[in-house]
Amino acid sequence: MPLILWPSIFFDHSLYLGLTEWLPNPMIMLDGPGHGRSHGSPDRLTLDLCAQAQEEVLRELNVPAAVAVGTSWGGLVAITHAMSNSGHRVKGLILANTPFGADPSPRWRTRLIVAMSRFIPGLKIFRQGIAKAFFSPSTALRHPEVLKNFLGQEDTFENPGLHAAIRSVLLERPSLLPALGKLDVPVLVIAGEDDSLYPLETLKQAATAIQGHRLEVIPATGHLSLAERPHECSTRIKKWLAEFFPVTAPAQA
Repeated sequence: MPLILWPSIFFDHSLYLGLTEWLPNPMIMLDGPGHGRSHGSPDRLTLDLCAQAQEEVLRELNVPAAVAVGTSWGGLVAITHAMSNSGHRVKGLILANTPFGADPSPRWRTRLIVAMSRFIPGLKIFRQGIAKAFFSPSTALRHPEVLKNFLGQEDTFENPGLHAAIRSVLLERPSLLPALGKLDVPVLVIAGEDDSLYPLETLKQAATAIQGHRLEVIPATGHLSLAERPHECSTRIKKWLAEFFPVTAPAQA
């Protein structure tokens, strides 16, 4: 079963490169609008527009069925895609570190991040602050190459569409909690043990609305579990895929 992967805000498709070593499935790795080589629009951006873009990729590549994989923002896009009128191609969801709800009154720190993404996204201190919030302290110590990759994303942090994407996700997105009980495809939920942005207990409580979901907690990871411990995540993803999307051996002649 092919996987289509949408990353988190502040990260391009390279978030998922570590998975390619461990997962045999065909992968379609995307840059979200305003990230990497996807410039997107400096104007209003919505989850519906992102879901439409993901659907267009599957249609253009003539992929009739796929599992949608998303980290944080990507998880929101995956849910929105699955619930849309054109969501029939989405046969399963892998939702990593995904904040299902939305704060109706975002905190001042959130608003500050949005403002900084407009005026000073290229400053080293800004990038380092985002990295500190996203990654587990264990990742910084044991896998400095992951942080180096994150901090070195010039195409993302200098992208003219970055601010619109950050604003849409942090300030303007709707809560997807009402949609969770309506999902009718297999769902794997991945949580980071040390995720300070979306704490484990909060995610667990929200995920109970997803009928028949499986929850996997990845130790020593923060808000970007699939990038921080790709081998551990791949092992659990492969087990889930084998259960719900088994590979059928060709018939003997």
